[in-house]
Amino acid sequence: MATLTYQDYQGSGSNASSYTFSGMGIGTADADRKVLACIGGFGSSGATPTSVTIGGVSATQVAVSATSRATAVVFEASVPTGTTGDVVANYSATQTRVACATYSAIDLDMTPFDTDTDTQTSGGADLVGTVTKSDGGYVLGVCWATFASDITWINLTEDLVPQNPEGDSFFTVASVASVGGSDVTVTAELTGGSNHNVLLVVSFSALGGGASTSDFFLMM
Repeated sequence: MATLTYQDYQGSGSNASSYTFSGMGIGTADADRKVLACIGGFGSSGATPTSVTIGGVSATQVAVSATSRATAVVFEASVPTGTTGDVVANYSATQTRVACATYSAIDLDMTPFDTDTDTQTSGGADLVGTVTKSDGGYVLGVCWATFASDITWINLTEDLVPQNPEGDSFFTVASVASVGGSDVTVTAELTGGSNHNVLLVVSFSALGGGASTSDFFLMM
């Protein structure tokens, strides 16, 4: 059975082009473990990391939602040993604040089954994304809101209470196990958030694709 488990959070309000989040929780060691680093941030430009390592392992970008100044992105790496590890995010330009949340995954296909994004460069309307679920998999949401005071999830379970890494921005992640293969519309309701707000929604399938609900009844 595939699992996706929230582990840890760190944030920084330092101006930098490289951020090290030391000793982040990455879950129980497992030969099949993947670790996901969900990263949000804001800067003058180059808001998406150019490279990320997790526990010293080079990570692969899974999906990203970004404006010219804000980002919500997921990276993943196979990290079979240890219960903690450093997450290092490198950028092409100086950022003003960056946040990172980690998940551990077992038997989950890291090639997205579906993705959707929503972005704003002005205004504070809610962010919305719709993806198709893969039965037996998971849906993950990552949201960054600049000049916001809160973020509330609809149709995902909040894993991280919205965090303020510095000043006037909030970052949060949420997830839910997928049952059935229908579409799910995820909303990040913003309180405030006047510009450069980003939402990333990723649907993952279980390795092997999992069994659909219809397949289950055919086997009965």
